[in-house]
Amino acid sequence: MLDHAMELIEKESSQLEGILPKDYHAFNNDSLLHELLRLFNNDVLDDVGGDIIGRIYEYFLNKFAKNVAQDDGVFFTPKSLVKMIVYVLEPKKGILLDPACGSGGMLIEAVHHMHYSELCCGSIFGQEKNVTNAAIAKMNLYLHGAIDFNIMQGDTLREPKILQGGQLARFDCVIANPPFALKDWGAKEWNSDKYGRNLWGNPGDGCGDYAWIEHMVMSMARGTGRLAVVMPQGVLFRNQGKEKDIRRQMVESGLIEAVFPLGEKLFYGTGLSPCFLIMRRTMPANHSGRILMVDGSSILTPKRAQNVLEQKDIDKLYQLYVDYRDEEDYSRVVTLDDVRAKDYILSPSSYVQYHEEEVEPYESVRQRFMDAYEEMKRCEREFREAISDAGK
Repeated sequence: MLDHAMELIEKESSQLEGILPKDYHAFNNDSLLHELLRLFNNDVLDDVGGDIIGRIYEYFLNKFAKNVAQDDGVFFTPKSLVKMIVYVLEPKKGILLDPACGSGGMLIEAVHHMHYSELCCGSIFGQEKNVTNAAIAKMNLYLHGAIDFNIMQGDTLREPKILQGGQLARFDCVIANPPFALKDWGAKEWNSDKYGRNLWGNPGDGCGDYAWIEHMVMSMARGTGRLAVVMPQGVLFRNQGKEKDIRRQMVESGLIEAVFPLGEKLFYGTGLSPCFLIMRRTMPANHSGRILMVDGSSILTPKRAQNVLEQKDIDKLYQLYVDYRDEEDYSRVVTLDDVRAKDYILSPSSYVQYHEEEVEPYESVRQRFMDAYEEMKRCEREFREAISDAGK
């Protein structure tokens, strides 16, 4: 019966065609499945919006992610981090791409940000290499109320599938948390990439981080394009292979608007500290030729098993971006000359001014110690004299 129900659902939505499981007959005697069906066969759920069902679905995805250790650089992006990034990009209009969409978390948050308006129709695009994850992303978007979306399954770096006129399609917003330090990603083909994605060079087959950045830059629309990409912090300072030269060209392109390294233990199953970069084709006038360096390493809420970005942390990070100014211990706006002087290192800790406690000179400390010592001896003498007088 469940298998037939899945077929009926697919007939109602071409977006879900061929992706829903149809092997529930294997669970005929499974009491857990029966209990789940009983719980969800509830009149209350008939009266709630589609997004509530989507949130339930996302809850289970989140719980599953906590129990799966990853060793291939792929990590489930915490919703709080996604929310922060979407705040900055503000995808309220235009079309949106996630070229490494996983289970669709970033696209879902974009849908939330768009408030389920008609802007969601035909404006959501994603590509995902893993067949199962691509199917999950489609179900996730559908359950959250997205009406018309396009999720393609395939290897984005080797075979991008979201094209227009034989070239990469261009998007107003590009957002992604691609696999970290991906090996064997297709460097050999990158040298002669027919889509021109090797605009700053080939980072080498040992690590695909900069290949993802180059792909996303080439996917930005001219004029309106902007992107946010989550990366390991190594992209800010690593010099392996051609990475330093690629980073130099990226800086000189003038596309980088802000750099945000974050604290550790924000991802499930790893203590790795991430960062994210914000890039724009067209900068606000007061941002042009400058980069906002934000040290977000201390802006988090520690938890026992995993740190999180609570709303107050998101608000703090977002306000630092909105203010786009120097703030002691947290941020500094630098010029391209400043970055050149640091040999193209993009780690904010190399630029942010940190509060330093005034160190008292040694002679002053020594004098205070001697004064206290003399005072102690005086008190001791007076105490002994008082004891002696009391005994007379």
